Amino acid sequence: MPEVPPDALALCEPETVALDPGQKATITVTPKQSSTTLRIVTPAMSKFKDSSYRVELDGNTVYGPAALPPTDVDDMAGMWRPAKRANNDVKLIIKNLSSNPRTYHTQLVGWEE
Repeated sequence: MPEVPPDALALCEPETVALDPGQKATITVTPKQSSTTLRIVTPAMSKFKDSSYRVELDGNTVYGPAALPPTDVDDMAGMWRPAKRANNDVKLIIKNLSSNPRTYHTQLVGWEE
């Protein structure tokens, strides 16, 4: 993981969503402190066949849409070095393309500075 400034606020945002077939979920994370920047290292999501994954920073797609997540929540490998910046929000977007209901877990790891 990249060097985190000593005065930074740690970011570890786990979420769980249950999706029916064809349903989409958008998990949005915004800075907790005003006038701060989110620095994102790991956008992790549960990996399932027949799913679509996308990551947006401030409305710009930086990953996907793809059939595989950037990294799996069971792996949690640091993906972005240096950490990516978001001034307003980070969105993790998942779509269940299967014919079965599924429960997806997400975890966004980084810091605010």
